[in-house]
Amino acid sequence: MVYIIHDLKIGGVETALLSGIDSIASEFDLLVICLGKIEDSVTARLTENAKNTIISYELNTKHIFKSLGNILAVVNKTKPQYIITSLWKSHYIAIFLKILRINFKHIPFIHSTRSFHILDSLSRYLIRFTYEIVWTDSRATTESLLFVSRKRIISFIREKLEPKPGFLVVENLVYRFLFIGRITSVKRLDLIFKFIKSIYDLGINIRLDVYGPDYENIWQEYQGNLHEMNISEHVNYCGSIAPDLVKNLYYNYDCYIQLSEWEGMSLSVIEAMMSGLVCFVTPVGEIKYYSKDKYSAIHLLGPSQNDWDDFVNKSLEVLQSQEQFKLIAHNASENWGYTMTYADSFIEAVYELDNI
Repeated sequence: MVYIIHDLKIGGVETALLSGIDSIASEFDLLVICLGKIEDSVTARLTENAKNTIISYELNTKHIFKSLGNILAVVNKTKPQYIITSLWKSHYIAIFLKILRINFKHIPFIHSTRSFHILDSLSRYLIRFTYEIVWTDSRATTESLLFVSRKRIISFIREKLEPKPGFLVVENLVYRFLFIGRITSVKRLDLIFKFIKSIYDLGINIRLDVYGPDYENIWQEYQGNLHEMNISEHVNYCGSIAPDLVKNLYYNYDCYIQLSEWEGMSLSVIEAMMSGLVCFVTPVGEIKYYSKDKYSAIHLLGPSQNDWDDFVNKSLEVLQSQEQFKLIAHNASENWGYTMTYADSFIEAVYELDNI
């Protein structure tokens, strides 16, 4: 079995795969082909067995023909029964191999409800001629694939996390907020900062720690905004964090905040909920299915000023009531008792392929 992916760096798709790579490689003859760079921080803590399953052929303008030749040679040598392709460049590799009449079953793995550009959109159109079944990471993504008749959701939970003992939260009356994710405009950190200022101005002592890679080099601009808003002392950028260290990070916080324009599964929100944090989120992507406003999370329901005022008022009410806070934290963690991990779900789905 071959799994083709763009890069191995900090991100939901990549860390989910790496969380299950040992179990998957123990069950199947697995080869992971990476079409871009492999970040040392992401693979440093993998076992040697896991590292040995990964090879890299950079698919860029300079190396495209060499990389395609290497991939073709590997596929001809290993003769995989299944090729799983994750993200748009990978889909084109499978389409290329199908054109060459290489015999394998193609399983595209789709992680978003929308395409990002024309090549991504075209790849989604073309895979309808090559796929055996399409895997997705969420119900929202599955429902967006109207052209696909055979679909299967793969759980993106890396491992099941235990909630904070007793859901007892606030120390010294300071609410500790957490954000984990890539520092990009889509994540709307500007809205998060606006929220921090709004809540602080209403008398709540609040701190925010931000973890994640700044690939677009925009944190410096954000720093200027924080100074202008007079909240720079309440927001701390902590840089990237290795995926295997994230699970213990949640227990240092009371709340999680993510106000993205769009999301797929949003693994960090799931893990925060499992850990018993109260999550302040936009209900986009799969979040709208696994969280309920004022029951297991607090939702920013829209872009209008009325939506914002409602969000701030709901948040203030919960932050001022330890009883409500603990109840929402409890409801959030109760959501996940019977959910499979990524590795178990992946392995089960592969065995199901024999019946297609």
